[in-house]
Amino acid sequence: MANVTHNLEDRNYSDDGDELQNSKTAPSGGWLHTEINGPGHWGIMLSIVITGIVGNILLFIMMRNTKVRFLSYSVYLKFLSVSDSLLLVMRLIQETDMIFILLSSTPVNDAFCKIESSIHILVMLLCPWLVVGLSLDRFVCVRCPMTRGRFCTQKKALFVCSTMLGISFVLAVPIVFKVEAVNEQCVSSHELYYYLAFIRLLIASSLPCVAILVLNILIIIRIRRSNAFRKTFARSRLRSDSANHQHDHSTRPLVIMSVMAFVTMVPAAVTESSYNLLGVYNRNVKAYELSQVILPPVRLIYLLNFGLNFYLLVLSSKNYRNIMKETLRCNRSTQYREQHVNSIS
Repeated sequence: MANVTHNLEDRNYSDDGDELQNSKTAPSGGWLHTEINGPGHWGIMLSIVITGIVGNILLFIMMRNTKVRFLSYSVYLKFLSVSDSLLLVMRLIQETDMIFILLSSTPVNDAFCKIESSIHILVMLLCPWLVVGLSLDRFVCVRCPMTRGRFCTQKKALFVCSTMLGISFVLAVPIVFKVEAVNEQCVSSHELYYYLAFIRLLIASSLPCVAILVLNILIIIRIRRSNAFRKTFARSRLRSDSANHQHDHSTRPLVIMSVMAFVTMVPAAVTESSYNLLGVYNRNVKAYELSQVILPPVRLIYLLNFGLNFYLLVLSSKNYRNIMKETLRCNRSTQYREQHVNSIS
């Protein structure tokens, strides 16, 4: 995968893709132009990407366990593990090219530019909205515990994820018509530049952050009320209490995961928005330079969002740790049986 441009000095760099990097008519103030910190920055990113991909693979494996594979949230986590891993890989390749210029001599054509930019925008949009879908699923589950078997189903979760994937695909379609290869560099039109900035800052950051925050506040309030109710009527409602108690324990780690997604997305959204506005209007040079310095570490924090899900679940819940242990034991047993059959045959 090549970058949208191979001229590092004139690069317009966005934290989630190089598709904003090189408009035919660059906006005033060098908008979205930042410097890369070098090999040290790349080394930190490499460790985040490797750790994140390993975690996403383990998360996908864990969600195939018979105890959770038929639950609605397993669908969201499987989609997240795939989309997050894809985004991590693409970001690492782009950062590697920008720092070491490994791909700068690689020829590119229109088809390559359109596919590369479209995939990056697609996963950039999809990842945060999958977290929103997971938070909505958990909210419905704790808000309507008696009917969660009807609303929080695997089939409905698959429909929601597929719909989000379809909407993300539609939003990425303009890239197909507005990105082209010029002098072996991927170049976007002036109109596309602002369109991508809009969906990056609003649709891929601000709106999902607000939705995640509101839904998780409502979930936490509901769980607290449920706990108070359980303490008050523990004796008379012992049986239903036990079921709800187990359900709360399965929901809390997922809430922690959603909250962490919010925490890692907000700094990048706020910092980049401030940086963009200061660059466009050419005001307050010191604030502009400060935001330019803050952006690289903030983007690393943002990248953590795409590789922490598995680790958050197993660290916050004994139930998920036991599920992972059981899954690994089953996989080892299956491999042993296959090896034994092969040796006999």
